[in-house]
Amino acid sequence: MHLALATAFATASRLGAPPIMQFKLPDILPKGLPNLFDSGAEQVSERVKGLTFEAADVATLPEVSSFFVDAFWLASTTFEGIELSANDRRQLQQKVAEDLGPRYGIQTKDKSKTLLGGRQRKGFPGRSLFESRLIVAREADGAIVGCAGIEAALYETETGQVFRSDQADKLVREELNAMSNDEAKRASEVYAATGIGGLAKGVINKEFSATLKQPYLSIWSPASVLANLAVGASYRRSGLGRALCDACVACTTDEWDLDEIVLQVEEGNTAAVSLYRKDGYRQVFRAEDATALRLIPSESSLFDGLPGPFSALAPQNEKLLKELASPTLTMAKRLR
Repeated sequence: MHLALATAFATASRLGAPPIMQFKLPDILPKGLPNLFDSGAEQVSERVKGLTFEAADVATLPEVSSFFVDAFWLASTTFEGIELSANDRRQLQQKVAEDLGPRYGIQTKDKSKTLLGGRQRKGFPGRSLFESRLIVAREADGAIVGCAGIEAALYETETGQVFRSDQADKLVREELNAMSNDEAKRASEVYAATGIGGLAKGVINKEFSATLKQPYLSIWSPASVLANLAVGASYRRSGLGRALCDACVACTTDEWDLDEIVLQVEEGNTAAVSLYRKDGYRQVFRAEDATALRLIPSESSLFDGLPGPFSALAPQNEKLLKELASPTLTMAKRLR
């Protein structure tokens, strides 16, 4: 169970921190999709139109993690808000950073080296073939008001199972390593021209090699995975959630050449489920026996009244996060 469970279930270069990419909302709308500013489209408030969007990096990860604690865990649309002691909050923020950082390649400069499976074939990068990004929305004064994570991955509709970017990278590289030099050369040319979308589809459809070393790959589909979508309380119902989703779609189609986006969301998070259905997502699987994380705050103690850093003297809350049963939906949307 992954900690950073936002409206999606706790389900950019990896050679270093991704470059800061700043853009205004009209520039991130994906090709072929309706412009949110057209009449008749879902309305986006003027406040959202003035926001700046960027990719999180190592320097901004603590700030993003702090925002996520406030926007999701302490102001959730899934469960009632909870108050935490200063020490519990500090502990939770650290756990969020430890999950978001590695997942989106922004924890350490060497993270990408651990994602590679087998030898590296000529024509393919040393970083992960399946990229990921954590997109952050900021107001003019720099305050973070929203975030969303997106990663290239593989998923299987019959079970709703998702192979995230690190797992998917190892599977595809295993196939590349089994190819002849000529087959691998053709695959590298497709990757150079179309990115991971064309490469993954070509591998799965046996366009480069007549056989698969891992035959079960034939039932998997390349897609991006939307997760960790969180919107500040003051921006809910403003269109920011939709804008963040559109930024993730643009990354999926324009950069990675993927045709589908999937997510996993708690069935009880009706606000998120409604947002996704309105945005064209369909349910492809329901996991009755899924679990989700909930906060169990520390009981009141003398440490609660200590000022500033002295509150850190409180013992760690070993029961801060608890898994509870929560049916989960896998939802998908065709983009083209």
